[in-house]
Amino acid sequence: MLAGLLATALVLGPTAALAEPPGTTVDELFPYGQEKFDAGDYDEAAAAWAKAARLLPEDKKNGSTRATLVGLALNAYLQAYGKDEANRAPIDEAKKLLDEYEQGLQAAKGAVELTPDIADAKQRIDEALAQIKKREEEAEAARLAAEEAERNKPAEEAPPPPPKKKPGLPFIIGGGVSLGLMVGGVAVLAVGVVKAADAQAINDDPASTDEQKTDAAAQGKSANTLQVVGGVLGGVFLAAGVALIVVGVLKNKKAASGNAMLVPTLGRNYAGVGFTMRF
Repeated sequence: MLAGLLATALVLGPTAALAEPPGTTVDELFPYGQEKFDAGDYDEAAAAWAKAARLLPEDKKNGSTRATLVGLALNAYLQAYGKDEANRAPIDEAKKLLDEYEQGLQAAKGAVELTPDIADAKQRIDEALAQIKKREEEAEAARLAAEEAERNKPAEEAPPPPPKKKPGLPFIIGGGVSLGLMVGGVAVLAVGVVKAADAQAINDDPASTDEQKTDAAAQGKSANTLQVVGGVLGGVFLAAGVALIVVGVLKNKKAASGNAMLVPTLGRNYAGVGFTMRF
């Protein structure tokens, strides 16, 4: 019965996940393996035949049957690996079974003589292992090259920080304009002082005629007006300019922490700086 079943073993189909095959005897394991092989479950078929081969001792009585089971198992493992070469487990299992079989032959016969099927499977296993080793070496080389490239990659320059906001800049500009206008007020004041001095000199000169003194008096009044206007404008613009600049500087330095701040205060007859807080 076993010989007939062995003769009908075929090579075809896809692979399934490795599993511990049921059965504790060769008569149970062989048909189970053939069933799985016919269904395309090559890895389970290989596991069943390998288990069956390991149940038989290496001697004259079982040598032929054991060789057949080993050959079938190795071929099934190779079929399983061919379905998914990314999974090396079937080839590793095949290599393990082959090494055990050769050791058994050496121990029992003092020499290793393989059947043509097993010798062919051995060559295919060695070729597959060589391919696996090559792929693993190439993958490792690629990994090392990628790591080296990453280490040698120039560091990316950090983007420049955004320019700092200067919320006080408009106040400082406004203060500068006010100080410029203050200079104008001072100039008006200076003109008034000069004109007043000229009028006073004409009025004090005994040689001056009444008409000259009259004109000098009018010039003096005009000069007094210029002095008052220039002095007031100069003072107002000076106070406002200083106040605005102070507020601008404080804002830029964020010296007014929390909700407290200095603000310019302007009125009809005054200008200055006020302190406010929010609650």
